[in-house]
Amino acid sequence: INNFEVAYKFTEEVSFSKLMDVAFNVGLFGRLAPVAKVKPVKLKGNTIENISLGSVGRFRNLHLRKGDIVKVLYDIIPYLSFDDECTHNYDGIEFEVPEFCPECGDRLNSTDSGDILFCDNPKCPCRIKGKILNYLDKMDIENISYGVINRLYDEGYVKSIKDLYKLEKYKKEIQEAFVEQIKY
Repeated sequence: INNFEVAYKFTEEVSFSKLMDVAFNVGLFGRLAPVAKVKPVKLKGNTIENISLGSVGRFRNLHLRKGDIVKVLYDIIPYLSFDDECTHNYDGIEFEVPEFCPECGDRLNSTDSGDILFCDNPKCPCRIKGKILNYLDKMDIENISYGVINRLYDEGYVKSIKDLYKLEKYKKEIQEAFVEQIKY
């Protein structure tokens, strides 16, 4: 029951920006996610530089080229649009969808529609980190983010779920590594 609560809704802000690059990141469970890198634009007090394009299918439908002028919409999360107000840079390089996983190098697979690409290599670092985070969530272990797991994985302390139970052995080294990071 709302007790005298008020919610103010503001319209989304819109701006135009130049498309600098498109990166392809692999998510926690091996799904490929295209991310547009745009010339920084300030909307609602936030600087927008990276915009998720959602899926490979949506990325292909946009037919993006380096140097395109694109519309950036921002309400809660940034959204990239290409409509009549935008312009293509026909001299710019058209971005290619990778055939191989950027993390492990295995060939990517796709859904029947081709809209989603994914890595199904069980030894892919992204999938391993995803399994570790999923395990932590299911065990209701809080305050361990993807960034922490990523760092522990890269440093060699956690390469599987079993390694979580061996972290006590490396407590001093881990604390020193994280303190050094905070100093800089």
